[in-house]
Amino acid sequence: MNSFKYRFLCLLLLEYEDVLKRDRMALNYTDEEIDDLLDYICTISDKRKIFYLWRPFLKDSKDDLVLEVAVESQSNYIITIMRKILWELSNLVLKC
Repeated sequence: MNSFKYRFLCLLLLEYEDVLKRDRMALNYTDEEIDDLLDYICTISDKRKIFYLWRPFLKDSKDDLVLEVAVESQSNYIITIMRKILWELSNLVLKC
């Protein structure tokens, strides 16, 4: 049976926090609601550690965090709404 597992790096979570809090007015969320969401992600997630850095690989170095956690966790898929990542990864073996 296939199951969905959310995997992240602490640096990636900090990037989420930065983006969400920077755009919180447009998103109509409070800092407390954002913190609650991030806490929930931490609770349900498989935390990964990266001991190597092979950046820069993607045009936006922050997007490399997504790629690194996928490779380190031996993920079969990357699920993202960021089409630029999918385009840049299209030459890799990962299914995007």
